[in-house]
Amino acid sequence: MKKGKVFIIIILVIFFLASIYLGQALNGSLDREVALSSELEESQNSLREAERDFIKLNQSSKGVKRDFIELKEEFNNFKIETTADIQEKDKDLREKEIEFKKTKLELASTKVLINFDKLLLESQERYYKNRLLEEFGKGDEVGFARDLTAEVQLRNPTYAEAMELARGADYRNAKTKKLQEGKGFVCMDYVEVLDNAGQEAGIQVGVANLIWRLEDDEWKIHHTINYFDTTDKGRIFFDPMYSIEATDYVEEGKPYLTGNLIKEIILYP
Repeated sequence: MKKGKVFIIIILVIFFLASIYLGQALNGSLDREVALSSELEESQNSLREAERDFIKLNQSSKGVKRDFIELKEEFNNFKIETTADIQEKDKDLREKEIEFKKTKLELASTKVLINFDKLLLESQERYYKNRLLEEFGKGDEVGFARDLTAEVQLRNPTYAEAMELARGADYRNAKTKKLQEGKGFVCMDYVEVLDNAGQEAGIQVGVANLIWRLEDDEWKIHHTINYFDTTDKGRIFFDPMYSIEATDYVEEGKPYLTGNLIKEIILYP
């Protein structure tokens, strides 16, 4: 009987100890479970926060990507515009270079032409000076010898006297004589007749060589007329070849009565 009670007491003690152990184990498990649950919740919170951060970063990345795409498009457009602008400026530069070379060639050609015209004018001027000295110096049957290098006592006429002398000179006989000799009768011959008539009358008669532009754009002495320094109306010009007072037409830079543009007027004496 006593052995049975002892056995029961031992069993109860073992059960009690087991209960205590199991309670402690259970409490430890619960604590661990609570701790794990807390850690899990923290991990989930961290995960959710990380997800939110990822979403934000993703959105920010998309914005950065859009900005990058826009900047890239702007750069490409700028590159295209810059390239086109450079090509256009390069084209303009080449055209201006070609134009400059053409202008340079034109200037060089013009310089050559100017030098040529200058030589031509000098040659023609010497010719007319010699012609004036030779023809007017010798005189003819209706005049008397005139030396342009010597002082001749001639007076300046009035306007009326100049017109009377110019229109009354004997051009016809002088022309007939020249034609009978087989020679031509040009403006210089008309001028010579009027000059000789002036010497006979004691009136100063001047000679004017007109230089004008021809169709080929060359300058040359082309026409010779007379002039008078009248005492009442100043200097007047008379064209004996056309038998007309030409004062209104004799001015540098303006057309003569024939329509030719006068570049220069050379007066003798």
